[in-house]
Amino acid sequence: HMATATFFGAVAAALFAELMARRMRIPATILIITGIFPLVPGAFAYDTVMSVVRSDYKKAGTTGMLTFILAAALAFGIISVASFFRAAGAYRKRKKGSQTVGHL
Repeated sequence: HMATATFFGAVAAALFAELMARRMRIPATILIITGIFPLVPGAFAYDTVMSVVRSDYKKAGTTGMLTFILAAALAFGIISVASFFRAAGAYRKRKKGSQTVGHL
C-alpha cells in the first residue's frame, strides 16, 4: 500500500506543480522538487545502508527492495503527469497549426 500511496502522492504533487508552473510562468521542476521531497524514501535508504554495514543482508535486501519500489512509484507518478502535459501541449500546438494552414 505504501507504493500506491507514494504513486498517488507524486501524481498529486506533479499535477499541482504543472498547473501552478504554467500560471506562475516558471519551470515545473522547481515546484515538483519541493512537492515530492516528503515522499522520498530516505529513511528506508538509510536503513538499507546501515543493514549492509552491520552485515544483515537479509534486512538490507528487504529494505533495499522497498526503497527501490517506492522510488520507482515516485518517478512513475511524476513521469505520468509530465508526459500527459507534454502530449496535451503537442496536441494543442498541432491542432492550432492545422487551423491556420487552411487560411492562407
